[in-house]
Amino acid sequence: MNTPYGIFEYSRDSFSAYVAYQTNTNFAYLLNKPQIVYLNNYILNFLPEEDKEEYRIVFIYENEYIDKHYIEDYTVYYARCFVNYRKTTSRVHFFKIKKNSNYKKILSDALNGDTTILNDESYLGCIILRPIPKTFLAKVCLKPYPRVKNRLTKYWLAKSYDISLFGIRLKIDTVPFQEQDKVLSACATTALWTFFHSHNSLSNMMLPSSSTITKNSYPEQNGYSREFPNLGLSTEMICRGIRNFHLVPEYFEININNAVTISQMKELIYAYSSSGIPLILGVNVFDKNNNELGMHAITIVGYSIGKMKQDTELHSDNLESLYVHDDRYGPYLKLVFDDNKFKVIIDNKNKAKATCFSEETYTPDTLIIGLYHKIRIPFNSIKTTCTLLNKNMIDMLKETKDEKLDYEIELLNKIVWDISLVTNSTLKSEIINAQSVEGFKEQILTKSLPKYIWRAKIFIDNECIFELLFDATDIEQSKVFIDFVIYDKESSIEYLELLKTYCTIEKSFYSKEEKYNYFSLAQDNFLYGVKEYFKQGETYDTNLNKIYGYLKIPEYLKDLEVDAELLNKEVIRINSEKEVEINNFILNKSMCNDNKYIWLIDKDGFLCITNEYEWTTIGHPTITGGMPARIGGELKFNESEEVWIINNKSGRFSLFEYTIEEQEEYINNAMKYKFIPFFPNEKFKCEVLSIPLG
Repeated sequence: MNTPYGIFEYSRDSFSAYVAYQTNTNFAYLLNKPQIVYLNNYILNFLPEEDKEEYRIVFIYENEYIDKHYIEDYTVYYARCFVNYRKTTSRVHFFKIKKNSNYKKILSDALNGDTTILNDESYLGCIILRPIPKTFLAKVCLKPYPRVKNRLTKYWLAKSYDISLFGIRLKIDTVPFQEQDKVLSACATTALWTFFHSHNSLSNMMLPSSSTITKNSYPEQNGYSREFPNLGLSTEMICRGIRNFHLVPEYFEININNAVTISQMKELIYAYSSSGIPLILGVNVFDKNNNELGMHAITIVGYSIGKMKQDTELHSDNLESLYVHDDRYGPYLKLVFDDNKFKVIIDNKNKAKATCFSEETYTPDTLIIGLYHKIRIPFNSIKTTCTLLNKNMIDMLKETKDEKLDYEIELLNKIVWDISLVTNSTLKSEIINAQSVEGFKEQILTKSLPKYIWRAKIFIDNECIFELLFDATDIEQSKVFIDFVIYDKESSIEYLELLKTYCTIEKSFYSKEEKYNYFSLAQDNFLYGVKEYFKQGETYDTNLNKIYGYLKIPEYLKDLEVDAELLNKEVIRINSEKEVEINNFILNKSMCNDNKYIWLIDKDGFLCITNEYEWTTIGHPTITGGMPARIGGELKFNESEEVWIINNKSGRFSLFEYTIEEQEEYINNAMKYKFIPFFPNEKFKCEVLSIPLG
């Protein structure tokens, strides 16, 4: 082992022999160490029977690797030991490559810059080894199994990690795993370590070491126990550790004999895990004879959803299993939910012997979440809003006692809610790439939204038809509801009409849960915000946008138009017939052909008119002083027809932003709602030019 590196075909024995040498651990102990058995199983599952003839798994070791977190831990504890422990770690890389008789040449070619099969596709991950006996797994970064990843069926957390193997750049998407060293970290510390490594609010550059986590989890005035060696962290310490890394902890107790708390546990796991947020689960461990082995903390990094059940109201009700990082086993351990307990399942396609694993069950006890501090609205309030909304709409229909509405009741009973937390950018990326989003796509994409949003998707017969959006950063006494998204126009028409009817009818169908409690410091639902959104008519600005076009700045300004005097030229700005009289304004039919009126609708919906003389070569931007406006054009009198012609001849306000169809609609609206009412004694006619000139 006096060379800096080596490459070998993988087997449990060859890998264990290397680990035994580097960590001064007994070889026989290694062969039966649960984590080594689990990792061997895990690695061999990348080589199914059908690939064994053509492919092999090889490992490349680096005898000296400087790991940032181990250096921190070494400084805090190991450097002060009498035994001279090394300050450098070892690192082992795993690849799945085609069978070859000369693996050293493959590595040599790669190091010489030749085209290599040692790439991201063949890379399975790496393991960093502490140079200490028995508890040596400092960081395990292995690919998740190549399953189909989908939020609604099977999902696991993963972050991207860049790895350099002697200058060969590699990338892997995973969540690192760590074994407790029983000195600086116990199971709760390693659960927190995985929690921080998988959290989407923390960058890879700011992740803490085990010793830092333990120190930050203990109270400042810690006078009753020593930090190192660490015997474990209490729930309070775990929450303190989360808070000290700028996240806000939320703690939930789970009673396995209470169906409500079991359902709540599933809801929270699904809502946050599907949003890319890990959770820490405190469990009681029992052996196959139901003897309690002790308390344990694990990190939830994924889940699997089973078949849809009848009368399911939330998608989370179908939660079937979890993927966890468990320092007693390894990464992405599968726990199957059965009879309010989790059964440990070892993926073992290769039928490898795993005598060290007994049949164990985990009984959930506590659930801890750590959120970015701006996420203020809790999940339960959003869930209550959705379920209560559905219940009240059904009650509304039943109140009518109209059998014709049975279909609508059946429709509402089919609804399954999928509630998750999403960032503004992620939501808009999904919407812009979704082919099924119906109408107003541009409106929601260009709308200013908060950074974090609760989204409540409505599924009917496994198809998403509609989505409600809530501001996750708002205060709880606010409306909170933001907007909605239609995914299937045809299927959602009836639901949207029912929703609008419910929100606008005089009778509110308030239930006890819906009424605001004065003595409660927080609302448990936001139905008020939903009702207010659909009850209120469109805002004045929204109506102006629909009738006269949205505000736009001039495409350009001519040199003369920048002149201050011209920008402040006299303009008639009117919004009623009375204002026409007050301004003593009369449309002058005797203006010669070289002169004309120019007009536009300003930001407030006022009609603005002024003269434009051909020799001045100035135009519409002077009407608003260079400020934004809506549709605009010219106003000319046609003597032969004795009618005023309204056109869209404004390159700065009509041409580039609006389609011809939109221009025709907006000009007709200007004639209908502005020119005709303001000048009742005149006749007007619209003329839309297909190629307007500015």
